[in-house]
Amino acid sequence: MKSLCRLLALLVLLLGMHAAVPAAARVPFSISVQKATFRPGTPVRVAISPYETADVEMAAFALSPDDVAAVVGSNPYFRIADSVLAGRRAVRIAHARLEPAAQPTTMSLGVLPPGFYAVRLRSGGEPAGTVFVTVTALGLTTSDAGARFAAHAVDLRSFHARDDVSYDLRSPNGGRATVPATPGGVTWFEHADAAGTYVLIARSADGSTAVAREGPQDAGSSAHFAFVQTDRPIYRPGDHVLYRAI
Repeated sequence: MKSLCRLLALLVLLLGMHAAVPAAARVPFSISVQKATFRPGTPVRVAISPYETADVEMAAFALSPDDVAAVVGSNPYFRIADSVLAGRRAVRIAHARLEPAAQPTTMSLGVLPPGFYAVRLRSGGEPAGTVFVTVTALGLTTSDAGARFAAHAVDLRSFHARDDVSYDLRSPNGGRATVPATPGGVTWFEHADAAGTYVLIARSADGSTAVAREGPQDAGSSAHFAFVQTDRPIYRPGDHVLYRAI
């Protein structure tokens, strides 16, 4: 009998120890984007798809140009490691209780000042993903042409080219240079290194910023490039469309 009691006591102890071990955390929702751009005055929103009822915290952290250069230069997907945000204070926090739905649920942080941000989502204290966000009136694209690459800056409100822009160029060898935009909106940069990723941060006169990354051209790819823009972003049936191709 004593042996049986000892065995039962041991089983109870083991079961209690097992119950005290937390189960692996499972994030109860997904997000579909890793980076997004919002025009000034537009609320910053993230679409979330809950698998089950979830209490979600969404927090925005301001990023400096050096932060952005490190993030963008290290990976092509603009992924932000948790270590980047360690010890930082959020500039805006929102909470919501989300229920499963057929369509993604939109969660908003409201209007943020122009700049670069990391928007982190958590549920139950567990990280669920981070989105790289830019609040800006400035759009920036690049195109590789082999020995050099081009940058094209446009106004996101009118889609007209902007030449009131200066570029902060970060090269793979650690070099930095500030280059003013060429009148007309297309500015050329030489590839100083045989390999590596260039990070280009554009700043405009109204304080807007934008970032792009560019690597050397792959062997066999075309050296031709083109930029196409329309006179306005939205049209109704029957509207007259004007476009420009460079």
